[in-house]
Amino acid sequence: NFVEMFEGHNIGLVFFFDGCVSSTKVEELANSYVNSELVEIQNTFGRLYAGQWTGNMRDDYSCPSGTGYTLCFAVKHLTSCKVFRSVEECDLEVARYAEQHGECFALLSQDTDFAIFNTRVLYLSTKHLDTKTMTTCAYHGETLAQHLGLERKLLPLFACLAGNDIVSKYDHLRHFHSSLGCKGRRAAHSCFPEVASVIKEERWSDQPDDTVAARTGVSLGLLQEAVASYSLRSGPSYLPVPPDVDPQSWHLVVEK
Repeated sequence: NFVEMFEGHNIGLVFFFDGCVSSTKVEELANSYVNSELVEIQNTFGRLYAGQWTGNMRDDYSCPSGTGYTLCFAVKHLTSCKVFRSVEECDLEVARYAEQHGECFALLSQDTDFAIFNTRVLYLSTKHLDTKTMTTCAYHGETLAQHLGLERKLLPLFACLAGNDIVSKYDHLRHFHSSLGCKGRRAAHSCFPEVASVIKEERWSDQPDDTVAARTGVSLGLLQEAVASYSLRSGPSYLPVPPDVDPQSWHLVVEK
């Protein structure tokens, strides 16, 4: 199976699953599920029901939508892998874990945020993973920055102005993107070159200020929150002890 393929090469896997998803991210995901993605999801479930899943087709190792809540328990009880369910933004917890654990050499995912985080580990693609040869593609934040003509440290600001889980391209950035000539179907995907050009022309720094807020129409507080979400220097969120739970037992669970 999938886990055994890696263990056969002395590679241990650590799985992270989304916990509580923010309302902004839910809305972003809902808007991004265009017809083609819905068809892919339907096809995946259709092959599973028909017993035709082979593990050899593209995206065979991507979780179908809505299966994460049950799949995490299957992985935990059917394998010897470490399994975590996030209590913060899952991307941040994954990047922070990789940064803090020296034995971790790569992230295997298909999330553009990992190209924005400035981590020491490789970011490898699940989409291009060939399990027969155990090869895939690597995404590099430095290369992305060079392609956009930006300094590496400006990628978090770029990601926020292009649209991410906090700054919605549908609600917060619609007018800004329209002013750059990104309208209709193209605006729903990206206007990366135009956003990068504005950052360069305005000579914005890696920390948003009032001029960024005024030009984009997004509140400064939201922009600052969005940029800060890519920082790995901040510690994990403090989880208060739930009612009727022994504090000592709770802290043991959280620390573990």
